Amino acid sequence: MLTPDNAIEKAGNLISHSKRIVAFTGAGISTDSGIPDLSGIDRILKDDPYFTGDVFNLLSSSFATHHPEEFYRLYRKTFFQPNAQPNEAHHFLASLEQTGKLVGIATMNIDWLHQLAGSQTVFEYWGDMHKNHCVYCQRSFDWQIIKEMVLPKCPSCGHVIIPDFVMRNLATYQDAVAAGQALIAQADLLLI
Repeated sequence: MLTPDNAIEKAGNLISHSKRIVAFTGAGISTDSGIPDLSGIDRILKDDPYFTGDVFNLLSSSFATHHPEEFYRLYRKTFFQPNAQPNEAHHFLASLEQTGKLVGIATMNIDWLHQLAGSQTVFEYWGDMHKNHCVYCQRSFDWQIIKEMVLPKCPSCGHVIIPDFVMRNLATYQDAVAAGQALIAQADLLLI
């Protein structure tokens, strides 16, 4: 029977004997940083007395464009946590990369915590919260404008600014997916 101590020892042995480690991460890695995973987001949305949809309704470009006040109210309760800091898992992966054992990270996350921890090779399948665009003129904005404005509007044309991953209706960036798949294919150890 594998006990927690045995599991840690076995993981340590696998890591020490590997030369091309790749990490594939999702929402679970960031929960210790205060960012809810999908089930946590689902609970937040279900507990909200004014919202009747689910996470996919929230993250649709149509909802964000037609109900921007409601979108941003919920986005700030769920995904948008600009004060979140990398946790031990993010730092561990960054340290593995610095020693040359980890060759990169493929992630479904948009929180940018891997980069804040110091990871250099990160393929973000959905992009990240730093990428935002005006729905009308397509002007590009960093997340600073979302931090500063309750309802971010383009200073050029006055239309709402929404996150790219929402504007794209959760479509992945195919170049990031392909790069992540190529990285994973070369791994001698995959951390999930």
